Amino acid sequence: MEQTKAIIKTIMEQGWEGKRSDLLSRIHKVQTTDWSPDISSDRTMRRAVAELVDEGFPIGSSPDRGYFLVKTQKDYDGATKALHSKAMAILRRERKLKIGAEDAYTVQLKMPGVARQGAKK
Repeated sequence: MEQTKAIIKTIMEQGWEGKRSDLLSRIHKVQTTDWSPDISSDRTMRRAVAELVDEGFPIGSSPDRGYFLVKTQKDYDGATKALHSKAMAILRRERKLKIGAEDAYTVQLKMPGVARQGAKK
């Protein structure tokens, strides 16, 4: 994974931006002689990008631009809009999972970190 992250960081620092599939192709081109199986999948590449962001390397992504370095307020706004949209979709899915389980198995489930209405803190 560290090798993949180093390659992605180098590609991004050279000013490249684009779609996931294009980034994966570029990674494969860099790896001509020392092929590493950890970069053969899109999932691994996305995980490497996420780790780089977690480490403070400012890679943004959005559906229309793909991956890009966050250098301006506009870049940041585009990247965070996409992240917010994903976060909200995950929260909606969590709620639907709870409702579906309660309906299917007639159980009352409590969502993590959420106090029931009327419960004392």
